[in-house]
Amino acid sequence: IARLSVAYETVHRIHAFARAPRSPPPSRVNAGKMTTTMELRSSPSSALGVDRLILGASPLAGIYAPSSDDVANATVAEALALGFTRFDTAPHYGLGLSERRLGAALRAALGESEANTRVKVYTKVGRVMKPIDEVTEEEKASSVEWGNVPGHDGCIFPEAPRDVLPVLDYASGGFERSHADSLMRLGLDKVEGLRIHDAETPERFEAAMS
Repeated sequence: IARLSVAYETVHRIHAFARAPRSPPPSRVNAGKMTTTMELRSSPSSALGVDRLILGASPLAGIYAPSSDDVANATVAEALALGFTRFDTAPHYGLGLSERRLGAALRAALGESEANTRVKVYTKVGRVMKPIDEVTEEEKASSVEWGNVPGHDGCIFPEAPRDVLPVLDYASGGFERSHADSLMRLGLDKVEGLRIHDAETPERFEAAMS
């Protein structure tokens, strides 16, 4: 009950923030050689439309403490009722658990057809969740993110499955497999977009860009 209350409170706080009137931000921000245009979309009441916000689904996998399918279902149902239509997830969040719970919650709330047409889901590439017996010794030594595996220091998703390992893979084949695996876990026909997750070293960035 406590976790469910926190989930409701979080969604409602985001909803309240979105509806609060505020002065429009500067239209352009200059930072060195980079110039970015900031877009503000408004509802008829001049507040930022909730449907323009993206609800992050990493907590559905239980960050730092276990959660449940029921909490995920209730959180997504409440978000939909408030007008959220965009959701962000990743294989990294609970080694696929966030994707599984988000997809199941969307299908439970909307049905199979509307889950594929009414909402927009974004996920990420850069890691492949491989069954343990498929991971090579070379990958275990160089590509597995042991800090994200339950039982190892640094893992913040205690409910993550223990039969897969997160293997860093920024090559095209890794992106294709990650995408296909994500669709399977989500139980959806497609996603709205793929983001490149944590390409924060020159090696990862160069591999992703190639």
